[in-house]
Amino acid sequence: FSNARLQEELAKGSHVFVDMTADWCITCKVNEKMVLDTDDIAKAFKEKNITLLKGDWTDHNQEIADFLKSYNRYGIPFYVLYSKDLEKPFVFPELISKNMVLEALSKIKK
Repeated sequence: FSNARLQEELAKGSHVFVDMTADWCITCKVNEKMVLDTDDIAKAFKEKNITLLKGDWTDHNQEIADFLKSYNRYGIPFYVLYSKDLEKPFVFPELISKNMVLEALSKIKK
């Protein structure tokens, strides 16, 4: 993840899912195992042509801290979906489910 890469993807009109995580984050690991790293979600991301950006906050990266702060967040996990098909970026809660992600993706055209 970098803000420059995010802005580049958005300027191209890409749909982008940002995943802010860290090695020490237990909730992040649960969300990855139960939701994000599953075949169902991988298939949905591929079908909707979603660009995946992952930020690693394991060592407290300042760029990620600033990004979180821009959403009034100060911790992780943090997930946000950007698309021109959405009125505004969709911010997910810290604990996510497959249905939650699939529902958000259903609002995006291919």
